Amino acid sequence: MEDENNVIVIDNGSSTIRAGFAGDDCPRSVFPTVVGVPKTLIKMIGCGTRESYVGEEAISRMSVLHITHPIHDGKVVNYDDLRSIWHHTFYNELRVNPEERSVILTEDFELSYKVREQMSQYVFEEFEVPSLLFGRPSVMAMFASGRPSGIVVMSGESTFRVEPIYEGFTMKRCGLRTSVAGNSISETMKKLLSRRTYTFKTTEDMEVLNDIQNKFCYCALNYEEEEKKNLSEIEKEYELPDYSVIKIGKERFEATEAIFRPADFGIESMPMQKYIVDAINKCDIYSRRDFNSNIIVAGGNTMYPGFAERLENEVKALSPQNSRVRVVAPEERIYSAWIGGSIVGSLSSSENMFVTKEEYNECGPQIVNMKSQS
Repeated sequence: MEDENNVIVIDNGSSTIRAGFAGDDCPRSVFPTVVGVPKTLIKMIGCGTRESYVGEEAISRMSVLHITHPIHDGKVVNYDDLRSIWHHTFYNELRVNPEERSVILTEDFELSYKVREQMSQYVFEEFEVPSLLFGRPSVMAMFASGRPSGIVVMSGESTFRVEPIYEGFTMKRCGLRTSVAGNSISETMKKLLSRRTYTFKTTEDMEVLNDIQNKFCYCALNYEEEEKKNLSEIEKEYELPDYSVIKIGKERFEATEAIFRPADFGIESMPMQKYIVDAINKCDIYSRRDFNSNIIVAGGNTMYPGFAERLENEVKALSPQNSRVRVVAPEERIYSAWIGGSIVGSLSSSENMFVTKEEYNECGPQIVNMKSQS
C-alpha cells in the first residue's frame, strides 16, 4: 500500500484479538476475545449503564457480567459481539477512524464463502473501510517465517491446524484440522487438579486455570524420565485470588501430554504429530522432503517450554528413518499470523489484492470471494 500505516491488521483468534498497523514488528493491542453484558439492569457502581464491555474491561467485571466468546472453535458464532469487538478495536484500542484505513482480517481455516461475505458486509457497510483483504492465518504465518514453502502447524485455544503451503499457496486438499488444542490442555489440567480436590467451575476459575498453565506448564522431552523426578524438583506454588496457595507438581507436564497422547486422557483424536505426518504424506512424494524440514509452528499453544523439541522428536518417530525432520519455532510465533499480515500490508505489491469499497458497491459481497487470494 502507498502508506503502510494506513493499513490495520486484525488477527481474530478464538481467545485473543491482536491488532495494529502494517509495518510494525508486533501488534499495538492484544486483548481477550470476549464480550460481557450486565447480568442485571442495575447500574454498576463506577461503570455507568453501558450495554456491553469488551476484552480486559469485561474480564475485570466478570462477576457481574455474562461473558460470551464470539469466536468458538475458530468460527464466528455471534456477529453482533464480533462487531462490538471490532468497534472496540478501532475506536478504543487503536483510536483510529476505520473510514480512513484499509483493513486486513485473518480468517478461519475452513471459512465458507457465505461467512466471508457476511464479515465483509459488516466491515464495509458499518465501518465504511476503504478496502479490505482476508488473509489465511497459515499463509500469514508463512510470510512471517520468511520461507516460501513449508508445513504450517497452528495451535491456538480451540483449533489445531496443519496446512502445507507451496510458494505462498495453500494445498487445501492436504490440510487437516482438529479441535484438540489449548482447550484440551485446560480440560486435562482441570481433571488432574480435581484429584486433589481443587475445583474450577466458573469463568473466573477458568481464568485462574489459564494463568496457571501459562506460568507453569511445559512439555516433557521424555515423559517417563520426567515422571521419575522427585516432586520437590518440579513443584511450584500458585497464589489464588483469595490468597490461599495451591501446589502444582507433575500436572505441569502431564496436562500438555494431552496433545501428544490424547487417547491416554480420554480424548477421541489422533495425536498432534500424527496429523502432521498424515498431512505431509498427502502431498506429492517430491515435496515431502522439503515439508519435513520446514515444519513451522505458530500460535499460543506452541509456546510451552519444550514444545518444539518434543514435537520434532514425535514427528521423527513416525517418519521414514532417513527423513530430515526439522521444526521451526520463531520466538514471536504467538503473533505469527499478525506479523505476516503486517508484512503483507506493508508491501506495495499487495495493493491489488485488496477489495475496494468501490468494487464492493459495484459487485456486492461476492467480490471478496472472487478476489480472494487464499
